[in-house]
Amino acid sequence: TLGGIGTLGGLDLAGTLSPGNSVGTLHVSGNATLEQGASMRIDATPDGHADQLAVGGKVDILGGSALVLAQPGNWAPRTDYTIVTAAGGVSGQFTSASTSLAFLMPVLSYTANAVNLSLQRNDIGFADVGHTPNQKAAAHGAESLGWGTPVYDALVKLDAPQARHAFDQLSGEIYPGTLAALAEDDRYVRDAINRHLLGLGEGTEGRTADGTDAWLSGWGHWGRDDGDGNAASLRANGSGLLLGVDRTVGMDSRLGLLLGHGQNSLDVDQRASSAHVRSRQLGVYGDTSFGALQLRAAAIHAWQDVDTQRTAAFPGFDERLASRRHVRSDQAYVEAGYRLTLPHGQQLEPFVNLAHTQLHAGAVRESNGQAALVVAAADPSGEQRPRWACAIPSPRGRPAPPRQPRLAAGLGRPHRRWPRCASPPAATASPLPVCRSRAMPCSPTWARTFRWHATSRWTSATSASSPRAIATRARG
Repeated sequence: TLGGIGTLGGLDLAGTLSPGNSVGTLHVSGNATLEQGASMRIDATPDGHADQLAVGGKVDILGGSALVLAQPGNWAPRTDYTIVTAAGGVSGQFTSASTSLAFLMPVLSYTANAVNLSLQRNDIGFADVGHTPNQKAAAHGAESLGWGTPVYDALVKLDAPQARHAFDQLSGEIYPGTLAALAEDDRYVRDAINRHLLGLGEGTEGRTADGTDAWLSGWGHWGRDDGDGNAASLRANGSGLLLGVDRTVGMDSRLGLLLGHGQNSLDVDQRASSAHVRSRQLGVYGDTSFGALQLRAAAIHAWQDVDTQRTAAFPGFDERLASRRHVRSDQAYVEAGYRLTLPHGQQLEPFVNLAHTQLHAGAVRESNGQAALVVAAADPSGEQRPRWACAIPSPRGRPAPPRQPRLAAGLGRPHRRWPRCASPPAATASPLPVCRSRAMPCSPTWARTFRWHATSRWTSATSASSPRAIATRARG
């Protein structure tokens, strides 16, 4: 390989010629010959300059010589580069011109004293190089922007691996991923209510003489999903606090009101994206019994403020984008159990639980950039298919012995319809299914004794349509 800048007396080359130091001109005062099998490697800069061979005599390009375009990202499409000049004239032609660029093809033209290169758009669509649904969706949206827009003009100069990385950065998958996480995290509120109604975390000893209960439940959770080949890995952590007050109605029923506050932080490191969620909850709940049949139910409305930040960065492009989105969620659940009394007085309660969540997310437009997404309004919903389990409840009307253990186990199969989001003009992104997580709630009661309980939860998804969950509860 012959490279660099300076001046040679003459040149007869059968190897590789790489003029310039990065981008520059190699001068030859005499004649230059590119033998059969020789190649010329060219670099360029974003301002339209390229390597050049400048010959004072004549240039002979023999058959079999090839032109190779170097690194992608710096070429200016539809720009003429003069790569060879010869005061004594140019004879012969390069037999081929190759490049790793995905969307541009080199076109050579010859004059009496020069060889010129231009890069023209080929017939490969942006989405043709995408591997995943999210990449293809972002590619369709970006290509529709057309020439003259910063996003399109930066993408068109990339090779295929760089383009796939760029589509990932442009996809905005943090948006549907956030909604999926919000729908999944609603269960912490349901779990806290149900623990109180079951008496697993807040024993009936907190009830006042007029039958009023006041209870407080807090939780923290953290988790990570390693990605599914389409959406990237997502990390989540959050916490929350619920305050509930309920009153005995009649002999066998309770009706209550709750207030809550929570926060959640989400990070998709591979997409340089993050979101922070602040939530407020208001709900009603209650339970009743008909002999051994136990019914528990709740309805909760929540308001969420979601602040999202992400970076869309790839060769030739770098932007910081942000948005604030307002989301409302409604959820309800109903649980039916049948209380059994065992031979030695212990009680066992098999139960079935069904929950539904509905999100209402308004449309939002990102600020601060040419790659800003227009995120469409979404109303995703999800149903938790019936969950069968057993619990050992606190007997109604009297406190459980302070050291009597309480155990409950459940097996469920949640099913959700996840949202999609739009980028200009109509790209969509899909989120991860369900996040593996750990939760640690703590539920003190205003009573004569302080009680604690811990919950461990493991959730996994073998596919987007068939996630499975298993949970255990313990009380001391």
